[in-house]
Amino acid sequence: MDALPPELLARVLGALDPCSLARAGCVCRTWHDVGMRDTVWASVARAAHYTDTHDVRSAVQHYQHSAPFASAAAYFDTLHSFRELCAKRHMLDVRWGTRAAPHADLATTTRALRPHVRYYRPSGAREDVWRIQLDPQENCLLESHVGGGVRAVDTHTGHVLWHSDPTDARPYPHLEFDNGWLVFDRDAPGHFEVWRSARLVPDAPEAQRGAFVRYAILDVPELVRAYRLQFPTLAFVTIFDTYAELDVRTKSLVRRVPLGHTLHGHRNIHYIEFDDDYLFLVGYGANRVSAVRRDTGAVVWTLAEHIQRHGAPHCYRSVPRATGERHALLLREQQRTPAPRWLAQLAHRAADDPAQLCYAWHAVHFDRVSHTLVVLGESGLLLVPNYRAVLAGEPPTQPLRMHLFATERDVPPSDGDVPPFHRRPRTEMHGQLSVANGRVAAVYETLTVLDLHAQTHGCDTDGQRIEVPFAVYEWSDPPNAFDWFTGPIDQFRGCSCIKLDATSLYCVTRQALDREINVSPDDFPPGYQAECLHHDSSMVTAFHFDDRAQPPEVLDHAAAALPPPPQLDHISLLSPASETDADAEDAELEEELMSPATEQALLALAPALAPAWTSEEPDSSNDTPTPEP
Repeated sequence: MDALPPELLARVLGALDPCSLARAGCVCRTWHDVGMRDTVWASVARAAHYTDTHDVRSAVQHYQHSAPFASAAAYFDTLHSFRELCAKRHMLDVRWGTRAAPHADLATTTRALRPHVRYYRPSGAREDVWRIQLDPQENCLLESHVGGGVRAVDTHTGHVLWHSDPTDARPYPHLEFDNGWLVFDRDAPGHFEVWRSARLVPDAPEAQRGAFVRYAILDVPELVRAYRLQFPTLAFVTIFDTYAELDVRTKSLVRRVPLGHTLHGHRNIHYIEFDDDYLFLVGYGANRVSAVRRDTGAVVWTLAEHIQRHGAPHCYRSVPRATGERHALLLREQQRTPAPRWLAQLAHRAADDPAQLCYAWHAVHFDRVSHTLVVLGESGLLLVPNYRAVLAGEPPTQPLRMHLFATERDVPPSDGDVPPFHRRPRTEMHGQLSVANGRVAAVYETLTVLDLHAQTHGCDTDGQRIEVPFAVYEWSDPPNAFDWFTGPIDQFRGCSCIKLDATSLYCVTRQALDREINVSPDDFPPGYQAECLHHDSSMVTAFHFDDRAQPPEVLDHAAAALPPPPQLDHISLLSPASETDADAEDAELEEELMSPATEQALLALAPALAPAWTSEEPDSSNDTPTPEP
């Protein structure tokens, strides 16, 4: 190797993975000098599928501004080279647990993710967050509220950057955002409010960060059932089974297609999603999952037809284990199980069979990184790998997969034929789903995260060891915790929205101080918790996996079942969160993640990020109280 010219040595080093290249740079000065060239790291980044470009400026812009790779927490804002990109992406996968999950012995131990948890709490106990969106360019969190109105919140400080008048939106407004454009619905004449970021207004003075300016009010003659925004296209379906598209820039109707001939006629649509060619629809009924062409409305795929041709999905469920209330996301061992009979027999039942109509699908999204279509139903998460090839009529190279929720196993079915419609969660809300960067986050009774990048070891019904094509993390606290004086105190009960980006998970949760991490009710006025629980007050809980997080913790199953250790410190939720004490970090964590030399080399590559936040009172001068619903 030492005899090779620098050009050939660079080619050899460029074929390594990020960890190996970091180790190689510690061998000698020659390898270090050649291995630290950004052209070498560019080859490594492309081989690791971190980027597909040779231009560092394009890669940096992609990670700083393009969803879903960008981060609203500004994790990639200091990015300047392919070397820094590889270091940041590798450490991000470590904190998400992607690196450790394939090596975990889940029969005896588990892994607990250790993100930095931050609470974005409204200014009062009677304010309720309804929908959320992420703006990575402004590094802010966009919220709509139960009483109406929209506001932008700084993800670093929790300060309110901008807010609209509560009368601009109807109560419980849905919220869509993409590329600086904001859409929500209203009660007044004209259905859609279209706003754009102040930075996009031409010839305008220096814009206030996080501010939006009204652009248009778009009138729709029919009542809207569901809508989605992918700039510049605003797609929606009406109660008269019509699909239409608006161009928000030109304020014009682009397309109008009838859907009455599909399985989703008669207003049977819960949720819609669309990509470049297809519209995805879900609704009531076990077979109500369809894909149609956006231009013609022709049905190209249904779940029932797929099962009839290629068989039922491969189903997995978490092995039940006692975890105690650890307030953590735990890696769960998966067991291969036969598909529920209602799903296996889906193709043989009539579309109007009462047993089919009792089931509901809540949401659908696709992942651009793993090319997987994800559908959330009452029983679990359905995965369609390589979905575009399937919709094009090609024979599937992988089977459908489904992760079954705990609700499917906690209540034994009476005859196995009827879907578990009687096992709805203790919330009147539909399940919530978000997909980004090969990860899936869903709330249905509790929080579940699927990592599609990581394979784990599981077992079949006979106890034989098998490979599971994804990793599953579940919230450790039982979803049925109950306070006899104030009622249910599930944090995720009634969750109305969840959002994922490259580095963080944001979720609308209830304000339950006793079940929040590093929070003391003593930091709040007397009666605050009771008032929050009485009004079902909600907030945004963020799980950040950036540089403030720590690698996953290894837990023995016996230890995981014990009560959690006492908290060492508390933070006030009336001020921005401070860094937690990291003195108790377990040295054993790094054995299966990377060697100490590799960790030091990778950390040395990443630039120093901003210092920890200071604990200062948030500025609420620009915060408009939301009227009580």
